[in-house]
Amino acid sequence: PNIYHFRSYSGVEVDLILEINGTLFPIEIKAKSHPDRNDIQGFKAFRDCFPRERIHDGLLICSVEEPRKLSDHVLAIPWTLL
Repeated sequence: PNIYHFRSYSGVEVDLILEINGTLFPIEIKAKSHPDRNDIQGFKAFRDCFPRERIHDGLLICSVEEPRKLSDHVLAIPWTLL
């Protein structure tokens, strides 16, 4: 896959963007066990900048114990699932 990074003019970012078969997979990596809405601002900015692209739901890899949905388009998963 192609690998990218995203940073908006306002400074929010997505750590890793994987492009697989024309679909973009945004991925953030955080060292916290209790992610909140502030941790997913980069996903929204990324979607807003590329409205015509096929973008899969984002993954926030962190220290949560179980996968949990943070928004309609972002899922937090434990790093142990990797």
